[in-house]
Amino acid sequence: PLGPLLWDRYLRLVPPCMVAIVLAIGCSALARALMSHHSIPDSPTWPQIAAHLLLLQDILGYDGLSAGVWFVSIAVQLFTLFLAVLWVARGVAGDGAAAERATLALTAALAFASLYYFNRVAYLDAWAPYFFGAYALGALAYWTATSTRPWWWLLLVGTAVAGALVLDFRWRIAVAFVVALTLAVARRYRVRWPESQAIRFLGTISYSVFLIHFPVCLVISGAFTRFAPHHPWLGLLAMILAWLASVAAGAGFYQLVERRSQRLSAVGRTSLAFSRRRC
Repeated sequence: PLGPLLWDRYLRLVPPCMVAIVLAIGCSALARALMSHHSIPDSPTWPQIAAHLLLLQDILGYDGLSAGVWFVSIAVQLFTLFLAVLWVARGVAGDGAAAERATLALTAALAFASLYYFNRVAYLDAWAPYFFGAYALGALAYWTATSTRPWWWLLLVGTAVAGALVLDFRWRIAVAFVVALTLAVARRYRVRWPESQAIRFLGTISYSVFLIHFPVCLVISGAFTRFAPHHPWLGLLAMILAWLASVAAGAGFYQLVERRSQRLSAVGRTSLAFSRRRC
């Protein structure tokens, strides 16, 4: 069911992003009072805010009010596009092995189009097809790792990526392929990653840190620019302080905002499961 799944994704990603945008507007106003820099967003207009609420700011040509908003917009687009691929494959081929083959074929075809065309057209970077090549490498890595012929599939994917890089070398595609290859091999051979409470904690709050770090860094940069002399060692201190403050703010943001958004998402999933049982 596309609607409930998309709504669940929206509740997972977008409400925390909207709260972060409100904080970013306030922090940007404070940063403008402390320094003048091209990275500080201007005071927002109401149409600009409305575009952010709909995740259309890049498509409509508005400047982002925070550094991470573009990513949330693209993440929702990519999730929607991938769901559409799965839905079409299921509709064409039904259930079972035929649907799996259709899903793989459609995903590979769209990834090929992205790697060889869409990702090479700069003005398309506000749309999901631009990024789908890298996004699909994650799905293809999973399918490769669970396939009965993993090395054959890996050779096909590697050849396609190599050809795309020969045609137009892009570091982002090379990095995405290396990560996908690492994940595929690790899953195939059941490689256990090192257990670490610190890494688990940072992974849990990573989305909140991503959302909140930009306004935090703006305020700290403004304060050092305004009140501290320009010295390399003080610049290094400001960078370390900004990093620590971003992690601390992300931890607080996770507890106060993101976890509540996750509860809304969980309630939606429970309602969906109940509706299915009734049907």
